[in-house]
Amino acid sequence: MLGMQTKNATSKTALEAEPPTIDTWIDQEVGGCNFGDVRLAKRFGKLLGMMSHGIGQRVPYACQDWANT
Repeated sequence: MLGMQTKNATSKTALEAEPPTIDTWIDQEVGGCNFGDVRLAKRFGKLLGMMSHGIGQRVPYACQDWANT
């Protein structure tokens, strides 16, 4: 192994990095919001998650039921 360069497994370029998950993206987007109550922030994050899984659908179908809508 002398004289051989090994590639560090933890170093990745921007193109090789894995894209953020939906939950990570939602946390980043909602993280800067200033809600008066923690429950509202959680609810808004849940709504964004439902809408992201139902892209192109009407709101009642994306939210799955009337209570969530």
